[in-house]
Amino acid sequence: MNAYNWIPKTLAEEEYVVIIYDPPGLGKSEGDFPFIFNISVPKLNLYYRFGSAFSKWPHYLKQDYTQAASNALTYMLENSSVKHIINDSSIGIIGHSFGGVVATEVMLKDERFDTIIALSHGNSFVINKENFEKINL
Repeated sequence: MNAYNWIPKTLAEEEYVVIIYDPPGLGKSEGDFPFIFNISVPKLNLYYRFGSAFSKWPHYLKQDYTQAASNALTYMLENSSVKHIINDSSIGIIGHSFGGVVATEVMLKDERFDTIIALSHGNSFVINKENFEKINL
């Protein structure tokens, strides 16, 4: 949410409708361990949530992250103040690092997304011949 917030800001400047959100247990969200703190030094592009390496895996295994992305899209399409200007036939998802893994899975589970940009890597376990054609890598 912090380190790569220039991406949605740039897209918004180009008149795309964007949302950036914190998935469960990461960034500024509540997480499983409220006593764990964040460190951020924006000038150094340094953002880290202590304990996220441990707290993210239970969320990942329960598919909380893919559900959070789908929920964010549902909010944008149904409840947001900009829903009337969203082109629902052209919706993408961008993820970096672990977000690239999640974005790959979201793309396969939620048919409302039709474009993916994995900035560092996707989940190679869900990319097979059948899915390769679906996500048009």
